[in-house]
Amino acid sequence: MDLDIQSYSTFIKPFFELYVSLFKQLSEDDIQSINTIKSILEEGNTYLNDMQDPYSILIYLINKQTLTTKQNTGVILTDLKHAFVHGKKKVYFLGCTQDGYPQYGTNSGLFDDDYLTRIRNYDPKARYDHHMQCLSDLRLAFDEVVYSYPLGSYEGKAQKLPYELEHYFEQNKIKAQAWRIAEKYPELDYAKPTLKSSLARQIFFPKQELRGSISSFERYFKCPYQYFLYTGIQLGSKETYGLSNREIGTLMHYVLDQGVSEYGKQYATQLRGKESNRLDPLFEELKSFLPHQRNFIELMRERTIVLLKLSLEFLDDRERNTEFKPFACEKSFDEIIDCGKEYQLHLVGTIDRIDTTEYGFMIIDYKSKTTKLRESDVVTGAQLQLCTYLWMGEQYLGLKTPYGAFYFSLGQENINLNTSNENKRDEIWKKGRRFNGWMTSDPAPVDFDGTHHTNLAKKEDLSYTFTGGLFKAEAIEQKMKELYSQLIDDLSEGNIGKQNKANSCRYCDYRSFCQFKGSVTKSPKITKETTVLR
Repeated sequence: MDLDIQSYSTFIKPFFELYVSLFKQLSEDDIQSINTIKSILEEGNTYLNDMQDPYSILIYLINKQTLTTKQNTGVILTDLKHAFVHGKKKVYFLGCTQDGYPQYGTNSGLFDDDYLTRIRNYDPKARYDHHMQCLSDLRLAFDEVVYSYPLGSYEGKAQKLPYELEHYFEQNKIKAQAWRIAEKYPELDYAKPTLKSSLARQIFFPKQELRGSISSFERYFKCPYQYFLYTGIQLGSKETYGLSNREIGTLMHYVLDQGVSEYGKQYATQLRGKESNRLDPLFEELKSFLPHQRNFIELMRERTIVLLKLSLEFLDDRERNTEFKPFACEKSFDEIIDCGKEYQLHLVGTIDRIDTTEYGFMIIDYKSKTTKLRESDVVTGAQLQLCTYLWMGEQYLGLKTPYGAFYFSLGQENINLNTSNENKRDEIWKKGRRFNGWMTSDPAPVDFDGTHHTNLAKKEDLSYTFTGGLFKAEAIEQKMKELYSQLIDDLSEGNIGKQNKANSCRYCDYRSFCQFKGSVTKSPKITKETTVLR
């Protein structure tokens, strides 16, 4: 269809016909759109016809229009004031207690009900009668009306029917009936995900070995299905760009590694007072990478300087009270281990720090937050890191006797002080910064005064006391072999069931489609009688 734009008076009719022809099936939205354009053309014809360029104005008027069709299909939730909807056959009035029905509003403000009652000839009954008549008319507008009300509140208080409805029910001989509400829905039977053994061996053992990092294997013991998605089929997660505790911990870790490589055992003494000099260049790079977060990064820089100062203060005192010296930072290992199975174990990883003496070694792993080593999590595979490091250090790195493995938190927890212990705040602060882990040999060369490691103290007679006792390096090594052997067996059989152990579901990237509905798998409680590692 050709449109003649030379004359506006002859343009509008063909234009409107062309617009209508665009709609094949006339829905409610289509009809509203056609009527809107029709109104614009009719109302604007008187002045647009006399303009030299009416089309720019017409385009402007059309662009301003939006559809405002009200929903009148499906289930509609509303209140009494807006309850009338044309074409509906059934209505439910919920919460019809004395507090929720008939919703007769009161006047407030300057002209409240007290003020209105003082006005001559003001009759509140007339307003009330009008409100109730509206509700009566509303009742007649539907084929079926259901009034619902609870018998009690969540606080256990009884709820009563309002007089207006009670009177209506009596007049019409209506008797209330209890809802048939299911108290408990049947549990759904979710199919356990499994893999055929042949397919599992192709996915997890492509080179006749199970290769991976310790953290990836920890993921399996927490939730095999999560391991399958992340490592087996390498289903990635959406990357996020920004700062978190992990990145801040990495920066502090980097500064400590630099200090150890430059100054050795004197790193803490040499770095104290130079925290800003070490951290400022790193945060300037972050600001150039994330310019829209410059203010936030500056706040994090100030916070990180404080945290590094506190860490160095503790570490400086610790280095003065131990015979151990830094041996290596970021020590990598890549070992193929025979577990007596059809497939070999190929372990790769990096140890944050190893300290040694002429007699043996100890492991230190930096964490951005307080982390505890629990025997219950170790024996179930949820915590493999430190114990595997001990195993690697003794058996494959040739570092002689293992003295222990410990986490060191680079963060700072809040300290609760009151008037009774305010004078002991330095002592309390120091206790919160201690190394957390397991001692596996004589603690004398590890901690001279017994104040730098949890579960360790030194008596006046210079003897040491342990909470729970020493752990056995041989038992730890044997347990690691058992767990990794079990891992190889389970994966070769295609065991990828879902479970929620050690909060594996909380931060899982696959929660949206996994939809695991089972209960949390708790680690067993370890006692003196049931321990296998001490």
